[in-house]
Amino acid sequence: MILTKEFMQKALVRIDELQNEVIVKSKTINGADEYVQAKMKLFQENEKARKQLRNIQVQEQILTDNFLSTHK
Repeated sequence: MILTKEFMQKALVRIDELQNEVIVKSKTINGADEYVQAKMKLFQENEKARKQLRNIQVQEQILTDNFLSTHK
């Protein structure tokens, strides 16, 4: 299957349509707004933690590289 730019644009439009359908339908479920907000908060906390972990890993790598380069 060859993915053309046009095909990908149509796919993105369809994804947006489906997401909007889900949003509209979820508003009819009691507690859905609170659930989504809580999930988004957890997602944001998770992303923040991942960035912090990545920064720690980069710092560790820099520390190791510096140590090894001075002790050859």
